[in-house]
Formats: sequence, structure tokens, C-alpha cells
Amino acid sequence: MRLTITHDGLPIGTVDLAMQRLPGAFPCSVAMGDFTPGSGYAVVREVIRRASAETWRFGFPGAPVFPDFFVSPWRDRTALAHANALSLQMCDEAGAVVPTDYVNIVEDPDPEVSPTVFVRLSAVTVEAVVPA
Repeated sequence: MRLTITHDGLPIGTVDLAMQRLPGAFPCSVAMGDFTPGSGYAVVREVIRRASAETWRFGFPGAPVFPDFFVSPWRDRTALAHANALSLQMCDEAGAVVPTDYVNIVEDPDPEVSPTVFVRLSAVTVEAVVPA
């Protein structure tokens, strides 16, 4: 499933997602895939890069050690808060928003490795109500 990721309506890149149904009581799916940045990615890249460094530093599963990647004056949890405040959405090929609980982009410390998108699709679709 090829989707476009946007930030405040600006396309920032695309992702092909591999879906996986979570076991248990919640009827939701998680997905991940390699992110292909577009020109709009420059708007959010620094926030995502800093949050990615914090994610790796705080123990992202299977985290390798790349000491040079962590050289940054912004080495605290505010990096994660800034990334969490980004308004990331996914749109299908027709431009319709795909309901999600979260969309995360994580850059690898190795610049040769594509960033990875992690998504949890919403279990419930709610129709938007526009005030008159």
C-alpha cells in the first residue's frame, strides 16, 4: 500500500507499508515501511533527526552504537516532544486521509539506510463535523 505522508497538508514523502494485525482485544493494525523523502521533508527533517537520535539513545530496540550520531547540543527529551507535536498524516492515492493513531518517522544513524515509518491505523473511523 503506497501512501503519501503530509505535515500540515504539505507532502513530505511516501511510504510502502507492510501491514500486521495486532493480537488481542483491539481491532487495529500496525505497519512499517521505508520512507522515501520528498522535497517537503526539509521542513520537518531536523525535528525528526533530533527525535530519532533521542529514540536511539534511549534504547530503540536493537540500537547499534554510532557515537558521532549523538553529537548534538539538543540532547534531552524535548526532541521527542517536538516530533510528537508534528501534524503528520497519511493519504491514499486518491488523496483521502487514512485514519491513524500515530505516524512516526525514525531516521537511522547510518545515512545510507532509509528512514522508517511506523504507523498504527485507527480502529475507529470518525466522520468530521465542520461547524457552520
